[in-house]
Amino acid sequence: MKNFLYILLISCMFSFLSCQDVLEEKVYSDMLAGVLTDSEESANLLLNGTLATLNGGDFFLYGKYTYVSELDCDHITAGIWSMKEYGSGNFAGDHGWLDNWWTGRYALIQRCNFAIEKISEMKNLKEDEKGNMLGQLWFLKGWAYFDLVRAYGPVPIYKERAASPKEYNRPRKPISEVFDYSIECLNKAGDLLYEKSNSNYKLGRISKYTAKTVLAQVYCTMASGSMPAGTEVTVKGGPLWRKDNNQYSLIDQPTSYTHKKEKLDGYDFDPQVCYTRVKELCDSIIRFGGFKLYSNYMDVWDLSSRNGAEFIWQLQANLDMATLRNPFSYGFNGEIYQSNGYDLLRGCYYGMNHHWYRLFEHNKDDRAKYGVRHLYSMQLIGWDSPLKGQPWYSFYPREDSLRLAESFPGQKDMVFENSLVRLTKFHAVTGKVGVDQGDYFYPFLRYPIVHLMLAEAENELGNPAKAKEMVDVVRARSKASLISGEVMDKQQLRSFILEERSREFALEGVRRWDLIRWGIYLQVMNKMESDKEIRKSRERKNLLFPLPLSELNGNSEIQGDNPGW
Repeated sequence: MKNFLYILLISCMFSFLSCQDVLEEKVYSDMLAGVLTDSEESANLLLNGTLATLNGGDFFLYGKYTYVSELDCDHITAGIWSMKEYGSGNFAGDHGWLDNWWTGRYALIQRCNFAIEKISEMKNLKEDEKGNMLGQLWFLKGWAYFDLVRAYGPVPIYKERAASPKEYNRPRKPISEVFDYSIECLNKAGDLLYEKSNSNYKLGRISKYTAKTVLAQVYCTMASGSMPAGTEVTVKGGPLWRKDNNQYSLIDQPTSYTHKKEKLDGYDFDPQVCYTRVKELCDSIIRFGGFKLYSNYMDVWDLSSRNGAEFIWQLQANLDMATLRNPFSYGFNGEIYQSNGYDLLRGCYYGMNHHWYRLFEHNKDDRAKYGVRHLYSMQLIGWDSPLKGQPWYSFYPREDSLRLAESFPGQKDMVFENSLVRLTKFHAVTGKVGVDQGDYFYPFLRYPIVHLMLAEAENELGNPAKAKEMVDVVRARSKASLISGEVMDKQQLRSFILEERSREFALEGVRRWDLIRWGIYLQVMNKMESDKEIRKSRERKNLLFPLPLSELNGNSEIQGDNPGW
């Protein structure tokens, strides 16, 4: 309880911050100056408060993190009102939400810098505990810069706390320098953090191998982004709908398109060197990290699995504190409620589209068989319907409709096929407050990503057998067909690994960044054109986010926005 009181105190202090002016961090540091002492209690206050930033308004409190990480890719779908401007490619029209990707991470960086400065000065801490606290802060800095560089390209670097307006005004640094500093921070974190096997490690906290996993992600991004122009990747996609006489009909099967990669500006790294580093890191994580896959796919998403063996890093949430709740489960999973004796579904605004579902082996792969909500009741039929007072049932996919409808004799007129593929993986909350606030532990990193990063590295380094073995570790758990006996060349296996990542990590913040780093984002999105009223086609400017207007107006060292904005 004491830790939560610390988080509440520091969250209240953080509430004084303006999203538009990171200089107001001075308010935060001044308020803390009167309560900090050279003690473990004060060190925990600094650390817990910095970690609580992730739960706040720039990240998960209002759903902003997942809004930005999910809505701009080929596989997600929703109503146009919930996709808004950002989901339709108009990033500048959605500054209010999108800007949080910048302001939230720089607020986190400044708080890390302040906490690192103060904890480093403390003399009355045990060296290993002090090191572990600093390691978590260095990790958060490294992770924040990784998120910034892949979203905005060149960005300012603050290695120490900006304590005056003069220190705040800093120019954008080249992409290579930002990656280098992210790597430096993550390496420092890895040297200081506890391993999970350490008796002093606290469940749910960042560990040494959390830092190594993000470091592997950084090198994977650098490697794929630097692959030569013309490198081929095959993606199944294309238009979702055909329109005749103003009527839409679903295109059942995606089309395979082979795209030629565009090399990313500023990504001038050696792919072989980077992939060798990915291999070394992933081998280390598998051997010593202390993680393992659950044997049953649906066990991953059980409430009892929070901070369990498969989760490398999860958001920590608490239903009893308003600042530590989030709406993620309601928006991405929904909830069942009772009305007139019926179990009805509400919420669940976002889901995957039909072409994503067609990436699975029908009735075999548990990620589609049990990970998709195939039958559910929706709202009651409206007041002007002769069936008023009864629910209508939604089925997915269409080939299951007739079979499932047999369970509802006399109600086939109320059976609708729904093209939004609702997932079941995000249900694990202890309850909710109000309509949508729950305590979902968002999965920043799950162990399968280590196997699939290693598979990608092994394939690009010329070791296809090892690459297939790593893919099969993930597929075996979901009862999908194994690929070790399949004949694939490097391009086919590269494409399969990318597709496997989409199957495994749907709505877990992976897909958009995969398309970007492989240099095929524009080709994939433009093959879709639209998702009914939602514009899916993109322009070159969409490769990077626009900078916040507050940054352009307030930082005299930044001259101009990203190209096209």
